[in-house]
Amino acid sequence: MEQAKLNKILELHQKWRKKEIGGKRANLNSADLSKADLTGANLELARLEGANLRETNLQKANLNNARLEGADLQKANLKDSNLSGADLSKANLRGANLQQADLTGADLDYADLEGADLSDAVVKAAGLFSANLKNSNLNGVIFVASNLKEANLSGANLQSAVLSIVYLENANLENADLTNANFEDTDLQGVDLSKCKNLDTAKNFNVKNGVHDENF
Repeated sequence: MEQAKLNKILELHQKWRKKEIGGKRANLNSADLSKADLTGANLELARLEGANLRETNLQKANLNNARLEGADLQKANLKDSNLSGADLSKANLRGANLQQADLTGADLDYADLEGADLSDAVVKAAGLFSANLKNSNLNGVIFVASNLKEANLSGANLQSAVLSIVYLENANLENADLTNANFEDTDLQGVDLSKCKNLDTAKNFNVKNGVHDENF
């Protein structure tokens, strides 16, 4: 999409958000925005379903409650972005930079986050049912009251991550690094912990959590 056209859409979107005359909600469904520079852009409530956002710079962008279902965000830069309440279900976020992003209340069910960097991100009350987080960097992530049932966390770096009141039922944690991870009041029913790394350093593991690793 040409930059001039995109700028006009963003201008009208801001008017729509402010309920000004002539405003129009941004509808960028299926738009090609690959490699675009949207640093700090305000896309709150924007429609970006199925959009091509590969390698797009969205650092510090406001995507609060944006619709990004099925969007292609491979290797996109979303560092420090606001994705609270965003619909990212079935989105492709492989290799994306989500460092320190706010994903509170976001829908990431069935999303592909393989190799993504979510270090120090806030992921509270989010949905990640059956999400693919294989080999992702989750160092210091705050997962609180989130649903990670049947998620693939194999090979993920969970060092110092906080997984409090998280649902991990039947999740795959094979070869995940659990160094100093905090699992307070987390449901680990059906999780095989026998191949996790540094399980002995993890915090708040107990039998009621469903841990049945005889080597622990």
